[in-house]
Amino acid sequence: MDLSTPHTNAEQRLLESTSGTEAGLSGLFGGRRKLNTPSNLRLLVAVTSACCTKVSLQRRATIRRTWAQLAKERYPDDVKIKFFLSQPPNSATLEEWLPAIQAEVQAYNDTVVLRGPDTYRNLPNKTFRCGAKTCWF
Repeated sequence: MDLSTPHTNAEQRLLESTSGTEAGLSGLFGGRRKLNTPSNLRLLVAVTSACCTKVSLQRRATIRRTWAQLAKERYPDDVKIKFFLSQPPNSATLEEWLPAIQAEVQAYNDTVVLRGPDTYRNLPNKTFRCGAKTCWF
């Protein structure tokens, strides 16, 4: 998308609100500060992820090292990032991946494993399956 000629009113407002500032769009994460929100408002960034592959494990590690770390440093009390995984598809995969998943949960405390198949059709269910007991962060 060409940002020099915005196509929507929202894009125009975003450009106007950041143009003329010293940092421009990069200022969105510039400096450690509280979000300008009511004190009881928090942001949950829910990242859906595949459960049991080396690639998905590496992707979660990359997110933790990059923008998740930046958000945690800038907004430690206001922003929580959680990875939502579906359960392993069968007992053989569970047996193979359970130690890695348990280690990830213990090391980072940002991984939630939900019941249900890890399929594209199940993505909305995976995303919104949080009940009150699971998702109070």
